[in-house]
Amino acid sequence: MLVAAIDLEQASWVFAGVCALVVLAFMVWAQKGLAWSDVLCKRYLYSGRRVACRRAIAALRFAPHPLAPLLADRFLIRLASDEACTVSALAGLDRLIAQSTAPQTSAIISASLVDIWVNAGHYRAAIFAPRQYRWRGLGASSWELYSVAHINRAEALHNVGRNDLALRLLARIRSRNTSGVGVNGSIALEAWILADMGRAREAREVFERIDPRPLTPYYAAEVHFTRALIELASGEYEVALAEASSGMANVVRASSERNGWFLLGRIEALRGNLEPALALYERGRSHRYRGQSGRGLLELGQLYERSAQPDAARAAYAQAIREDPENAATARCRVALDESLESVPQSEADVAACRAAQ
Repeated sequence: MLVAAIDLEQASWVFAGVCALVVLAFMVWAQKGLAWSDVLCKRYLYSGRRVACRRAIAALRFAPHPLAPLLADRFLIRLASDEACTVSALAGLDRLIAQSTAPQTSAIISASLVDIWVNAGHYRAAIFAPRQYRWRGLGASSWELYSVAHINRAEALHNVGRNDLALRLLARIRSRNTSGVGVNGSIALEAWILADMGRAREAREVFERIDPRPLTPYYAAEVHFTRALIELASGEYEVALAEASSGMANVVRASSERNGWFLLGRIEALRGNLEPALALYERGRSHRYRGQSGRGLLELGQLYERSAQPDAARAAYAQAIREDPENAATARCRVALDESLESVPQSEADVAACRAAQ
């Protein structure tokens, strides 16, 4: 009997110890679980390890924190956008904003995911997000989030043809930008815009300040593409080709891959290689990612006109109008398509039908 009592007492102590460890583990997980899961999700997402990222997101949902479901949904939205599931990403963003009960929550959600609108070609939604969702207080509470969100807005401004406003916005946030991604992302975008405007010397001076390490591997392709565009604007076509090819070798996001095909097509066109250029543009045209296509499809249509293929040119212009209607380049596609239709003898019914299909 005495032995049995001792065994029972030892078992009770072991059970109590196990319970204490479980309670301690739960307390640690409750305090640190959200941060740990956030780090894991970011690490896997930004390295392109999407299967591991989905598992980390699933684990994040079990974190005993009220913000865990919201954070998990944000990662799923970004993952969908990276995989070119644009409709799903937009629906998720709209749902999160609709479910937010406080203006501050809507501000944080819209600022942290403003690039989803940009990737989908909804540039005006990104540009006017600060006014619609009241970002004013974000600068004081989270300058890193505030600055990166405005970099994405600057990209939207560039896509609608307002390079002046985009450069002014980047200059305004530069002085207080402290995050590695924010600082170097801003430099890369400013250099890209300047090179795209033909200001190659200024673009190179800006680009020389970049530290690519904080942007890798997620934005590594963009760093190479920016350097390629600078070399292209400087007339260094071979260097541009090598840089763009390096960018394609480091692609993580679907949008980066499609932009890379279009950039390679532009380089080959300027090198005078029309057939390879058309093939590269066509790879971009048929890519699963469908956003921000106006500039590439405009250039493709122009190449088809040069090669005396007006039907193919009209098809490229019409695709740009469908896929990227807010892009400044798409306005030129509309003009080119109208001029092309007017130059071809056809009935008024045929013209009307063609324009209705745009």
